[in-house]
Amino acid sequence: MFRRTPGRGDAGFTVVEVVVAITIAGFVFLSMGLATIAAMKGTLTARQSQLAVDMATQGLERVRALGYADVTLVTGDSTLGVDPRIVSGDRFDPGTGTAEALVLSSVGTLDPHLEVVAKNSVDYSMWTYITVPAGATTDVKRATVVVTWPQGGQIREKRVSTLVTQTRRGLPLPRFQFTTVSAASVTQGPSTQVVYGFRIKNYGARDAWNISTASGLTWTYYLDADKDGALDASETTELADSDANGAKDTGAVAVNGERYFLAVATAPGTVGGPTTHSFTLTSAAQPSAPSASQTQPVSLTTSDAAPPVPSPTPTGSPSPTPSPTPTAASPTQSPWPLPIATCSSPPCTLSTVYWLHELPLGSHANNGSNTSSFGPSSVLQSAAHDYSVGKPGALGRYLDDGGALLSDSNPDKVGDWRMQAPAKIDFKAGRAIATLFVACLTGSGPLTVNVAIGQSGGTSLDSFTSRGTGTATLLECTTTFQPLVVPVTVTDFTVTNNKYAVLRVTTPGGSPDVRVGYDWDSASSSVVIPQ
Repeated sequence: MFRRTPGRGDAGFTVVEVVVAITIAGFVFLSMGLATIAAMKGTLTARQSQLAVDMATQGLERVRALGYADVTLVTGDSTLGVDPRIVSGDRFDPGTGTAEALVLSSVGTLDPHLEVVAKNSVDYSMWTYITVPAGATTDVKRATVVVTWPQGGQIREKRVSTLVTQTRRGLPLPRFQFTTVSAASVTQGPSTQVVYGFRIKNYGARDAWNISTASGLTWTYYLDADKDGALDASETTELADSDANGAKDTGAVAVNGERYFLAVATAPGTVGGPTTHSFTLTSAAQPSAPSASQTQPVSLTTSDAAPPVPSPTPTGSPSPTPSPTPTAASPTQSPWPLPIATCSSPPCTLSTVYWLHELPLGSHANNGSNTSSFGPSSVLQSAAHDYSVGKPGALGRYLDDGGALLSDSNPDKVGDWRMQAPAKIDFKAGRAIATLFVACLTGSGPLTVNVAIGQSGGTSLDSFTSRGTGTATLLECTTTFQPLVVPVTVTDFTVTNNKYAVLRVTTPGGSPDVRVGYDWDSASSSVVIPQ
């Protein structure tokens, strides 16, 4: 038998080797443990931070769900007096660096403004603040929600903020343009046929408009198929009473659609005049809305000097019906039909409407500052406002006459609206369309308006490069806002990131004192530029 002798390979580890191995393993496991603890703390911090943001967002949504009048803090809230963020004079800094006045009322739903909520064994304090933004006009409030919670011996904080405006619910208000196509003043022989042509352009929701008149004559209304403002033998389709309310109407007109129609009557049998006959269109969908109606007055004179013209009722017979002898047409604001925006080198975009604004933040509230703004957002204000210092009661932007369109830096004479480009915008050569709602401060008469479109690197009136100009004249400027369409021929130009596209408006010397209405449901001036 042979005895096996143990070799060195069976000797095992020495005590030193075991101690070293245990020490190394201890360091490894300790490091892993510390890393695991740090990761768990980071996960907990992130989870608590996200929960705080969610709570703040829910708080804002709760404020947004309130009616505008209910978005207010309550004067009797006992937690206001212990809030360290509220400084003297009941003011709070929402994070803009400027302390804003709190909106306070004797009653409200945001009472108390401090709410403590326990989540996962942590007490979160949610503070709600309602303030008036610095430089804001009416109908704007700022809601800010701050959430704080303890963590690791420190107080952490998250805050979110938003602006709340007075909004209208339901259908958008009627927005349309009612104008004459034919001469607004005519002279006819006694007992002859009288014809006036009209056009309606719908800028709002689909709607129909009821027709009414203040006149001693009996009127019949026909579709003007060829849009020329004259009654032709083939134009025999009468307007109907589509809603059965006893008044003839235009029929439904689609968004951005238009309709031409004729008002036909027999002139009085005796010589006289001029007499005024007023035609009014009223929205069938929202007849009580503030912008539901527009009126166009026309003038009629009966004279033996006018050639007698038969007044047959259209029958559709192929035999021609004599038409009224043409009379000299009164000037209108621009050739009809109204021009539309076009581009010289298609394809291009013509659907972006830029609305003129007087935003509460970053713009002026009077003529003493330089510029206002425009952009693709919809109208914000629910009522007209006075934007001009020194002209109390002059709703809109007041402009003195005699401003030099391309070089004047006097804000009393130049209306200037600028849009800061969030990214590069390439505008194309073609015809831009500025639709301006204008009204004279007092009196009446013709009004000429000059418009320039261009670009700038800043907000100073001295900083402007024109890329095109245009002019239009309103025959009869009154104290009521009326739309004036101004075509502007522009060249190619590019507005780079954070630079400005510019719309400038002036009136020539000797013009009536004028107001430009904008940022208002019933006077929403805008511009379309090919791009």
